[in-house]
Amino acid sequence: MSTLRDRRGAVRVFGVGPLVGDKIVRVVYVDETGHTTKEPVAIVAGLILDPDQQWRILADRIEALKVYVPEKFREGFVFHATDLEHGGKYRHDWPDEDRWALLDRLISLPRELSIPLVVGFTRKPVERDKNSVRESKIVHASAYRECIQAADWFMKNHASENEVAMLVAEQREEARRAIEAIHRLYSSEALLKRWYPESVRQKRPNLPISTIKGPPSFATKDDEPLLQIADSCAFVFQRHIRGADRSERRLKALFGDFLHPTALGQIRTQAKNHVCFWWLNGGAQHWG
Repeated sequence: MSTLRDRRGAVRVFGVGPLVGDKIVRVVYVDETGHTTKEPVAIVAGLILDPDQQWRILADRIEALKVYVPEKFREGFVFHATDLEHGGKYRHDWPDEDRWALLDRLISLPRELSIPLVVGFTRKPVERDKNSVRESKIVHASAYRECIQAADWFMKNHASENEVAMLVAEQREEARRAIEAIHRLYSSEALLKRWYPESVRQKRPNLPISTIKGPPSFATKDDEPLLQIADSCAFVFQRHIRGADRSERRLKALFGDFLHPTALGQIRTQAKNHVCFWWLNGGAQHWG
């Protein structure tokens, strides 16, 4: 599958039969966090949007935020939440509070534009795999699985019957095969019956997924700015689970001034594996 954009920046999908015709296509932009050994959870976060109605608006808002980037760094700048939080190569020339305020502005965009969020979580095992690369692939594939289920639930329950979705993930070759395999497995009743016993399938009654069509597409953050928002949202939940510095500040930027959903506490206590947030009357609703 390939994606192209028209003059407005809207995604156009080619090469996938189920997505042509009279189906309206939403796009789920997903990115991940949790690759370092100190992070206890692998997280995949995604944004669900109508590319014709919302892509250009969100992309323009992301671009407009670059006015807050020091001029010496502005050309070719790509938003990475970790760099904005910790400084990285910018630390000595860009004050902490200025970077943090910009990260807050970036994180707030889904709420301001009423763009639904889906998140998948997988705790890393207590007995860690000595092969950290192998462990990372397994736990992130599991987190993608959870995120895809949340996206499928949203499409089934909050999108119209003539809407389907396609998935766009960051281009990371080491993760690509795992993502494609998970998507193929969770889209097929026959494969689920082959690999999952009945007892497991009964615990996941929403499978197989039915609204996310075609194989995933992949892009870099440079080419697809909306992945920069997905990266930042995944970062917020990772910090929340760890109870890291400024994690409450980041949650407030993401959710605004309202009582945080019960799901946030359940995420931290391992009671949740996937969750979907959407915006209604200025506050966040949730499922999962």
